[in-house]
Amino acid sequence: MKSMMGFLEKAGLVRAIDGGGADGAPAETTDFQVDPAPEVLPVSKEPMAPVEEQIALSLPDVYAAAGVPVSVYPAEKLLRLVNGLKELPQATVRAAVAAVDESDDTWSIEDPIRDAHFKIQALAAHANALRAGIEQADAETLDRITAVKAREEATVADIRAQITRLEELMGREIARSIQEQADLGAALSSKREAANRLIEQTVVTGNEFKLLVAPFQRSAAPAAAEDPAPPKPSAAA
Repeated sequence: MKSMMGFLEKAGLVRAIDGGGADGAPAETTDFQVDPAPEVLPVSKEPMAPVEEQIALSLPDVYAAAGVPVSVYPAEKLLRLVNGLKELPQATVRAAVAAVDESDDTWSIEDPIRDAHFKIQALAAHANALRAGIEQADAETLDRITAVKAREEATVADIRAQITRLEELMGREIARSIQEQADLGAALSSKREAANRLIEQTVVTGNEFKLLVAPFQRSAAPAAAEDPAPPKPSAAA
């Protein structure tokens, strides 16, 4: 066991302290047993945080939120020790851990094991909270999607109704414009026909007047030529 402790000390996994056997070396250790019944963390009465906040939590935040007490020898430290010996047989690993435990009176193997139990509970509770948060987020997202679809359908229906009304207005305006154009065209045609009739009448009447005055104009010219010139005044007068 002394050689094992020297190996662990050189690896930086343990530190040597005074005490132990008569020669100053750590006392021989044997395998250990840990109480298999872990303590239970108190159930948090705080409302569940939104899943986006839970996702942002680091492991220390998770442990703190769950109320995991600070350990003099955290489970992570024991985990690093065990991982450093993972190539060794399990019995050797347990003996090495027992040796580390015996070499340092500031902690006992129950400390990291207790810390591990607490953190297992905290991690399980965190995982359950994440699952519940995702389920809640799923339900809320589904409700929002349903609301968005309903809003879309209502808006599209309103727009289509407006388009229908606008098309009806457009159709009425086009029909009115066509009718007005036809009325204006008919009125112009009526005016043109009336004007043409008047023009024709004026031409006919004018020609009749020309025929009427023509004989008089031809007979009036010689008569005017036969009229005697007025007498000139005499010099005596």
